[in-house]
Amino acid sequence: MSSTTQAKASGDPLKGISIPPKPQILVDLHKVGDNTKKIVDLISQDTGVSATVLKTINSPFFGLAKKITSIQQAVLLLGNQSVINIVNSLILRTSLHKDQDENMSEFWDSSMDAAKAAGAIAGELKVAKRDDAYTLGLFHNCGIPILMQKFKNYIEIVEKSYQNPDGLVQQVEQRELDIDHCVVGHHLCDLWNMDELIGDAVLYHHAGPEFFEQEKNGPLKDLVATLMLAEHLVEIHRIVGHNKEDHGWKRVSKHVKKQLNIVTQDDYNDIRNYVFDVALQK
Repeated sequence: MSSTTQAKASGDPLKGISIPPKPQILVDLHKVGDNTKKIVDLISQDTGVSATVLKTINSPFFGLAKKITSIQQAVLLLGNQSVINIVNSLILRTSLHKDQDENMSEFWDSSMDAAKAAGAIAGELKVAKRDDAYTLGLFHNCGIPILMQKFKNYIEIVEKSYQNPDGLVQQVEQRELDIDHCVVGHHLCDLWNMDELIGDAVLYHHAGPEFFEQEKNGPLKDLVATLMLAEHLVEIHRIVGHNKEDHGWKRVSKHVKKQLNIVTQDDYNDIRNYVFDVALQK
């Protein structure tokens, strides 16, 4: 098998777009399931991964009383999935960062901030699983660096899409390229055997009001709404789209707040302050 997987179907908009295969450490972690000892052993044997995991866990976001010095300590304290989420964030970045501009560091930082914010929102409002929201925050824009490799003018198109006053980010990309980062990100999630709910949330994270007006898909709408609020709070529109106005938020804010049961301005201020105090402190 080659180092990348490409869509091969004739006429497929994914044709020629290289999606990195699921890294071996994630394949191995998937195989061991909830076996804590095997999870600890797999992560610990990769010194680069384990060192970064410990550095992340000892950051202010986790607010631990004492320093964690081993993967075993980390797993026992935070749980299997939380530690695996941190591994996911590291592996995703290294898998997609090859040959990318050094200025992409702000992009990756924004994904981490979105993950932290989404996890905090989900945990505080109890609208979705914290780990699912965190993972979605990490992966939601993973299609962007992939499309940057395919299209030299992709960043200009992304900026143009965020400047659209109607908030139609996905539609602008489709019109210009016949593909968009939501579709590509969904494809990566599928290839990496991620939970279907997270993959679907990646696909719909730029959805409009009509998405929230449908009667079905409650858990998916909860997760997407959580991410949309997180994106707004960490100002993805400014970092990724280089635009001062969050047109996408204006398009769906009423529906997102309703989905998350944010009724009053005080409710909104409370969750905003919570996110900044707990998740986004530097």
